[in-house]
Amino acid sequence: MKNTPGCFLYSQADEFYYYDQVRDVLVIFNLKEARNWFMPIMTTFREVKTSTSGPSGTVFYLTVGRLVTVNIIMKSVNTKIVTNLKLIQKNQK
Repeated sequence: MKNTPGCFLYSQADEFYYYDQVRDVLVIFNLKEARNWFMPIMTTFREVKTSTSGPSGTVFYLTVGRLVTVNIIMKSVNTKIVTNLKLIQKNQK
C-alpha cells in the first residue's frame, strides 16, 4: 500500500482545475502559487484520508490531505473562473 501526499502536493502540473458541479463553474489556479500559500498554514486545515479498496475490502491506495474549500482558494490565490459550461456528450455507438 502506498501512503502518499495528495496530488496537490506532488503534481508537476502548472495549473489545477477544479469543477464545481453545483455552480457549474470551473476554477483554475496556478499550482505553485497555491502551494506557496498553503504550505505555511497547512496544519490549520483538517486532515482527511481517502483510499481505494478492492472487492474484498483490501486497501490498495491511501492518501492523506487537508480539507480546503474552493472558496478559500479563490480568496487566497489568483484564480481564473470559467462559467456557463455545458456538458457535451457524444453519442456512443
